[in-house]
Amino acid sequence: MLIEVVKLIFLENGYVERPVELNTQFTYFFVVPKPELQKQEYFLVLEKKDTTATDIAELVKEKADLYFDTIRRCDKVDESFEKNCTIILCCESSKIDLNSILRFEEDPYNFKKNAIEYRDEELVSWRSHVSGALTVENLNHLVNPDQGASFIAFKTTNKLDYYSLLMKIFIKIPLVYYEPQSTSALYDISDKIRDCLNKEYAAQYDYLIAADCDLTDDVEVENLLLSKWTAK
Repeated sequence: MLIEVVKLIFLENGYVERPVELNTQFTYFFVVPKPELQKQEYFLVLEKKDTTATDIAELVKEKADLYFDTIRRCDKVDESFEKNCTIILCCESSKIDLNSILRFEEDPYNFKKNAIEYRDEELVSWRSHVSGALTVENLNHLVNPDQGASFIAFKTTNKLDYYSLLMKIFIKIPLVYYEPQSTSALYDISDKIRDCLNKEYAAQYDYLIAADCDLTDDVEVENLLLSKWTAK
């Protein structure tokens, strides 16, 4: 199960497991940061084989609150737990509808909530391609081992393999973050993206890059393009 990979990521990046007794059918672990990290972030990670929409609904309705109260009353956490705790739910997604996941992640009570949906083929590919310690540094190397070619292939094919699972890990596990390898590497990736565009879109892309636009902000992108082309 994916929870085994996620556990290694935490343990190899400054977290330690603390035993807590929860009344649950989920496989789970609870981790706290080592003192030298100088962080106050706690994580409960859950997974159940063949998770159903009913399992997720019960988590949202009552079980997450029960887990929260149980951990809060134990001697493994301090007062910072209440505002700095996250549940990460790993679930094989072939039998789960998107609405169930959204309801889980949008539930505002007690834990912050993230879900890592995956397919079995992604996990099989991961075990075939990924080896060594799962440190943030090594995970960063997996993102860009070939000056952006892997990322471009992922964006253009949407193939479900170890790389698609890696992207989900970066998005859903807060302690995993991307560190650009070098300015030249970023320019290489930018050039590869540009090469995939036709002449019109390449011109728009160049304009946005020159304007230092946040390409993930749809409103900013639209406003910049409108201001340029309406000014002509």
